[in-house]
Amino acid sequence: MQLSFRAKLFASMVVVSILISGLTLLMVYREVRELPESVSRTMLLAAVGNAAMGIDADAVRALERELDAATRAAAAEAPGQPFVATTPGQAYTRLPAYRSLRARLEAIDLAPPHFGPMQGEAGPYAYRPAGGGYEKDVYVMVRTDRSGMGRVIAGIDPDDAGMEYDMTEVPEMLMGWEGPAAEPHITAGEYGRRLGAWAPIRDPDGTVVAILGMDAPAAPIEGVLHDIHLLSLTIFLVAVGLSAIPAVLLSHRLHRPVRLLSDAMAKLGCGECDAHVPPQKTHDEFETLIETFNEMVDALRERDQLRHSLAVATEIQQHLLPLQTPTLRGFDICGGIDYCDETGGDYYDYIDLLTVDEHRMAIAIGDVTGHGIGAALLMASGRAVLRSHASHSGVDLPKLFGDVNNQLVRDTGDERFMTLFYGILDAERRELTYASAGHDPVLWYRRGEGVVEPLGNTGIPLGIVDDWAYQQAGPMMLADGDLLVLTTDGIREAKNPAGEEFGPDRMAEVIEAHADEPADAIYAAIVQGVRDWQISAVQEDDIALVVIKAVAAGN
Repeated sequence: MQLSFRAKLFASMVVVSILISGLTLLMVYREVRELPESVSRTMLLAAVGNAAMGIDADAVRALERELDAATRAAAAEAPGQPFVATTPGQAYTRLPAYRSLRARLEAIDLAPPHFGPMQGEAGPYAYRPAGGGYEKDVYVMVRTDRSGMGRVIAGIDPDDAGMEYDMTEVPEMLMGWEGPAAEPHITAGEYGRRLGAWAPIRDPDGTVVAILGMDAPAAPIEGVLHDIHLLSLTIFLVAVGLSAIPAVLLSHRLHRPVRLLSDAMAKLGCGECDAHVPPQKTHDEFETLIETFNEMVDALRERDQLRHSLAVATEIQQHLLPLQTPTLRGFDICGGIDYCDETGGDYYDYIDLLTVDEHRMAIAIGDVTGHGIGAALLMASGRAVLRSHASHSGVDLPKLFGDVNNQLVRDTGDERFMTLFYGILDAERRELTYASAGHDPVLWYRRGEGVVEPLGNTGIPLGIVDDWAYQQAGPMMLADGDLLVLTTDGIREAKNPAGEEFGPDRMAEVIEAHADEPADAIYAAIVQGVRDWQISAVQEDDIALVVIKAVAAGN
């Protein structure tokens, strides 16, 4: 199941809030969960200690004397029967000292501290029943002849009188003979769950004659602990509920710019270049992100427009290049161009000179500095000027180059120029007349001698100096099998991954190796040779290539 960003953000914020609230309450709960029991124990210790000091040791000794006398009298009347054979409360209550001591214990029971609501008070943990009873169990215990055993001689509950306890089972009870002591935790026994404390009863000489015991009921203490549990759970649930409100608001605030960006990106992916995100005053990184996204969209739209313009320019430039190879008797011709960008500054052309001589055709190859749109524009301008003057100048190449140069000087700045090789092939005489304005030397493979000879320049590049006087070369006689290879510097300067240039020597080797093949095969061999040399290196310049092979008439 895929969750939205908003759902994940909301869930994560609620989870973090739950963890923080839970950990905080857990730390607080660990500190207070022992508090009811600890406070009750402290109150019980203080109460039993103070109450023990208020009990008259002589009253305890008097009760012991009365019990001894009653025991002896009972033995005389009924030999072998103990004094407490009947209900202890009935036997003990007949003793005046017992009634006096028990009255004191009742006063202690009614005195603070109170561990539950007093009689007549409402409350879920009321210990005193409606029909009577006791809040605290208060009693006086003395030692017996048996080690570790104690006997209750008076208690707030008459039924406790005469009962014996094994004090060794309750270490704090034995400690109560030395000073006030209380059980560390609530214990469960025969009379229910209670918390007990004991303190010594001393005579004026400091001699311990008995201990005062005080048991507090566990119900009120555990009731407070239950309230703490319930309150902690309530606080936790309220904290989680309240945390959901800012989580909803914050998740909505954070989700809105994310959703807007996501929708805009989806539109952008579908080709909608106007997919802007409305400005959001979030005063944080989202505001900057949205502004950056809108700027990116504008840049992409401009780039898309530029790509469209480049596509149009590429199409136009392709139409400026020869659509098919011309047929000229006695010559096999093949040419092509490969731009490193969508457009470029390399140029080649076949120019029909029927107005001059039906047996003549001009072949031009040029290179404008740089590549891309600027070079393509200058190339188109140079082509137009060259074609417009070619038919008027005829075979007067110095005049043709002078006219083209002067036009380019006016049309270009100081940073751009154009190199150009322009040759006129005469099919009738098998001759070449040419002029070269700073262009890469054309390689002439002379089949008879088996050598490759470069054709030199006859002037500087076009568009640099106005009214420059250009020269022309030729005519040159071409024998059967001779080759003319016209290139731009993109072939000579093609580099391999090590940065080494292809160079004219390797070009000559390829020409010599394929000289017996047709022009298109030689063209393909040169292009493949350059690609093999570059391997994976990036093509850094445009490449134009024209191969002209002199063949026997009729071939």
